[in-house]
Amino acid sequence: DALVILARLLHENPSNTLARTRLYSALTGIRLPWPVLPSLHHEAGVRYGAFTPDTRLILTASRDGMLNVWDATSAVRRFTLPHDTARGRFALSGDGSRVATLSTNGAAEVWQPNDGQRLFEIRHPERSKNTTPSKGAITAVEFSPDSTLLATVGSEGRACLWRSNDGTLAATVDHGEPLHSVIFHPLGQKLLIVGTTNCWLWQFSSNAIASSVVIFPCANPTAAEFDSAGKKLLVVAGSVVEVWDVSTGTKIRSYADRRDFNAATFSPDGDWVVAGNNDRTVSAFSMDTNVAPRIFRHARAINSVRFRSVDIFFLTASDDGAARLWSLDTSTMNIEAMRHGEGVADALFDPTRNKVLTLSEDRTARLWFVQRAMQVEKRLPGLIAPGYLELSKDGELVAASDEDGSVVVVRTRNLEARRMGAVHQAPVTTLAFDTDARRLASSDAAGRVIITDVKTGKPIGAPLVHGNSVRALRWHSNVLAVVTATNVSLWNTLETTNRKPVTLASPETQTFDFSPDGNRMVMAGSKPFAQLFDAHTGVPIGPRLDHPNALNQVQFSANGKLVVTAGKGNAARVWDAITGQPVTPFIRPGADVKCVSFSPDSRILLTGSTDGTVCLWDSHTGALQRDFVRFRKGVVSAEFNADGKNIITTDGEHWVNVYDVNSALPVFEPVQFKASALARFSSDDRRLCVTTSDSTVVLIKAPTFNPPNTALLMATTELILGQKINPRGGWENLSPEEFFTRQRAITAVNWRLGPVPSAIIYR
Repeated sequence: DALVILARLLHENPSNTLARTRLYSALTGIRLPWPVLPSLHHEAGVRYGAFTPDTRLILTASRDGMLNVWDATSAVRRFTLPHDTARGRFALSGDGSRVATLSTNGAAEVWQPNDGQRLFEIRHPERSKNTTPSKGAITAVEFSPDSTLLATVGSEGRACLWRSNDGTLAATVDHGEPLHSVIFHPLGQKLLIVGTTNCWLWQFSSNAIASSVVIFPCANPTAAEFDSAGKKLLVVAGSVVEVWDVSTGTKIRSYADRRDFNAATFSPDGDWVVAGNNDRTVSAFSMDTNVAPRIFRHARAINSVRFRSVDIFFLTASDDGAARLWSLDTSTMNIEAMRHGEGVADALFDPTRNKVLTLSEDRTARLWFVQRAMQVEKRLPGLIAPGYLELSKDGELVAASDEDGSVVVVRTRNLEARRMGAVHQAPVTTLAFDTDARRLASSDAAGRVIITDVKTGKPIGAPLVHGNSVRALRWHSNVLAVVTATNVSLWNTLETTNRKPVTLASPETQTFDFSPDGNRMVMAGSKPFAQLFDAHTGVPIGPRLDHPNALNQVQFSANGKLVVTAGKGNAARVWDAITGQPVTPFIRPGADVKCVSFSPDSRILLTGSTDGTVCLWDSHTGALQRDFVRFRKGVVSAEFNADGKNIITTDGEHWVNVYDVNSALPVFEPVQFKASALARFSSDDRRLCVTTSDSTVVLIKAPTFNPPNTALLMATTELILGQKINPRGGWENLSPEEFFTRQRAITAVNWRLGPVPSAIIYR
């Protein structure tokens, strides 16, 4: 809806800068699913779908009794085959050479999906005339993992195995109740039959179904699934999901809810069961009973749940007209919802796992890109055991502390790692590189600070000893500031013997900063004021810088003439760094200020707040200059790059964003991490280096920013919506030709605005 409104405003007035900015932010700053093809239109609601293994064809089954075969690159419907969707799903063989459909006359037919040629028809053999019923309709079909066999079950209680090359009957077995589902074991040689009161797991061969059977009793099962290893079986029965041990037939877990479950699935590792019910809720149950369930919600009933086969992302489809891609780790949506005009019956990944096919009652199927390029150069997970991480100012080095008190420095360009020679006897509390990253200071809970030569890994001088655990370290030239619970000690690191620090009595120091020339410091503690100090003598300078509430941020400007204080109470203020007098009135971003930063020319002040707002202010008047798109959770960090043209931010959902200062537009698509992140530009502004609390380091190429023109923005918006603005200002559907014209234009002019293949580089 927002895209429609903004596009109309820009269409009516192409010079509307605000509409242009917001439209671009919505298209790039939000993770939108990108349509790959025009909508695939059907004559009735679409229920089932599949991809051929080579991804060249898409198969969709609609309520009008047709199986449609589409070209996956041109969106052209090649042909249709009969399929009775009221009786169940069609089946596609693993090699893509066969597709089996259900006929309205109770039989099943096997076809070649590439040309639509009918190969043969199969019917369950009749029983003797003394047995009732004598015939039954086939209710489900399924190919074996090696595609050589086809299994069918029927309403008369019979399960059959057929050879898929010619349709000859290989084996049959009778059950005493109607059957509605059949599933091959992922490792083969076992066949699960689902009836109305039981599930039977049979051994089979190419010409027989053995008498060996494991029975899983359950009332009115509606769905079943093996885990990827074939060791566990999941059965959905009304408001209960049961997990069984395949080898012994014993029940492992049982999960119950107030409403009936419509769908359930295992996670790829088999450690979780994710189930969706009629009550708008998707529940993720751990196999570990000590772990609480995780809840995900739609606006209406859930129709399907599917995991991507390699990771923690899963799809849900709902009657609320949306399919959503969720992260099991973070319990959040990984991308904005894929929407239809009516309920979504199913959503499934393509074999590449980068696209999603959604099937809806609005008579359309839609194909979306859900994974786009992130400009990630390197991803360096698990450098050492998780500990404290520190990134050098130029982004070239990462220091990490291990649990045993040792410290490792890694050069991000070539992944060369060097273990520092000194080892702490207590847990490391913080690390700090000096300005040119030649020295590294590390501190521990016992109050010891060790300074190490980064190149050689050898300690420089004796440790600096303090009476309390060290909370923070900060370098300026050859001076190292060490913060403890009671004071701040300033050490001249050029002195290697008889070291004595300058001590500043500033208890409970929360934040501090050196002036650019190193002659002054500003510090704030737990009380609502900050104080300027002489960095050589420790003597206070000027009056207190009073605030309404406690402070958590202080910083000097690049020219050393200004200092900003910020914190709780929705307040930030700029002061004269010489006189201590206020320069601006209190700046009110709207919530508590979490971070501040001056631009390199000292003319702009950046604030990030707990309500998710990022704003730019005139540092001499306090006037608001620009605000950026608000994050859903609070800002964690925000700062300028070296030339002041971009800002980089991180937020409470672990997103890293880069914005152009002049236009407030996103420079590229945001990147999300699993844990809290610290992000900085390299000294040449060509790369971003991100470190996370789970000891992962990621390097991201910083692209050149070229704001798109209005025509490109409109083409992108129309592609996303699948509609165009007509000469009367109304909206109408894009034809397939118009869709592809816009797609080619976007990709040719600015590939970052269009879906592109992903590349991950491993060392």
